[in-house]
Amino acid sequence: VVVAQGKGGTNMAFLKKSMCFFCVIALTILMAKCALSNPQREQAMQGRVNTLMVTEKDNGNRFELNKGDDLLIKLECNPSTGYTWYIMKNDGAVMEAQGEPVYETPERKLIVGGVEYVTFRFKALTSGTNVLELHYKRGWEKEKAPLKTFVINVTIK
Repeated sequence: VVVAQGKGGTNMAFLKKSMCFFCVIALTILMAKCALSNPQREQAMQGRVNTLMVTEKDNGNRFELNKGDDLLIKLECNPSTGYTWYIMKNDGAVMEAQGEPVYETPERKLIVGGVEYVTFRFKALTSGTNVLELHYKRGWEKEKAPLKTFVINVTIK
C-alpha cells in the first residue's frame, strides 16, 4: 500500500507539472496573438495613418501626431437648443478640417433637447504646432461669450 501511494504522489506531481507547463505555453501563445493583432502596432509597422480621438475630458491637454494622422474631436452638444460647437482657432496650413462636423444621437436617447455628440475630423498636414480652439455657443449670439470653450495644443512631427 505504501508503494502505491508513492506512485500516486509521483503521478500527481507529474500531472501538476504538466498542467503548469501547458498553462505557460497557452498563456505565451495568447500573449503573442494579442501582440500581433494590435491594430495600432500593425498600422505603425505598415506606415498607415493613425487616428487619435479626444473628448471634453481632454480639454487643455497637449497631443502629438505624425504627418498624415487624423484627429477626431468628439464633444457633447444640444443643437435643438441652438447651441453647438464652432471652430474658432486652427492653423489650416498645419491641420486641415476634413468635411463638415458629424452629429450623432446616442441610442435610446432620442428625445427633443437630449444630448447629442458632434465630431470634427482634422488631418495633420505638416510638421509644426497648432492650437485648436472650439466654442460652444449659439451662432446668432455673436457678441455673447461662449457657454464652453475647448482648447488643445497639437504638435505634429
